[in-house]
Amino acid sequence: MSILVTGVSSGLGKYLYEAIGDIGIHRENSHLITKAQSEGQVFELIIHCAANTRRPQKISELYGYYCDNIQLTENLTRLKHKKFIYISSVDVYPSSHHLHQESTKIAPDLLCQNGSTYALSKAFAESIVHAKAACPTIFRCASLLGKYSQSNNLSKICSQDDCQLSLAAESELNFITYQEVLKSIQAVTQARLKGVFNLCSSENIKIHEICTLAHSPAKFGSHIYNVGKICNKRISKLVDSFYLPSTVKLQSYLKEVII
Repeated sequence: MSILVTGVSSGLGKYLYEAIGDIGIHRENSHLITKAQSEGQVFELIIHCAANTRRPQKISELYGYYCDNIQLTENLTRLKHKKFIYISSVDVYPSSHHLHQESTKIAPDLLCQNGSTYALSKAFAESIVHAKAACPTIFRCASLLGKYSQSNNLSKICSQDDCQLSLAAESELNFITYQEVLKSIQAVTQARLKGVFNLCSSENIKIHEICTLAHSPAKFGSHIYNVGKICNKRISKLVDSFYLPSTVKLQSYLKEVII
């Protein structure tokens, strides 16, 4: 089984490539996509994890951002493949107090109003995958926990004695593990399922609660982020660990990886 994984230099992509990947794509070898297309190579599965998460600060940076997050997705769908899994984000859901289900209709105008370039780019990529990929599956993921997790507020809490966070104490996040994403890939591939799946835990956790678990005296910022209420019933029927709350995943992560 030939499996292509993108974003393999760090994070989830690196983990999945080491676990099940045959060909790994990163910035330095992205020419392999063109080579595979010209040779007519057929992939059983493409797992697209690569993303530029840095928010553009200038108009001149938008083209590079487009190439990294949107054009790359379209190029990958042009490859011959039997199944395509795109790693998206729960951030595509607009801020609201409503329960976000996979069937929720997302108005692009709301994403623009939220000022999230990242969320808008994810929505664009999702649209491309729906339109052009074979047997497409989209995972809208919550925050990811794993040994290759990138620098963020959680890593600051765990690695710095007196850190300054950008998020306010009441900010709410939701956490899942790399292992759960892998199990989800295996489950939907085996069952030949397609469509959108919300990959998140049953309950959120607040930043000040994370600090308590990590025994961190972090200083809180002023930006309030709320991941919202995300329905995870569809994926929980396939991988039962999604029924567990974020607290359980975070406690295990802190114990095994950091503390």
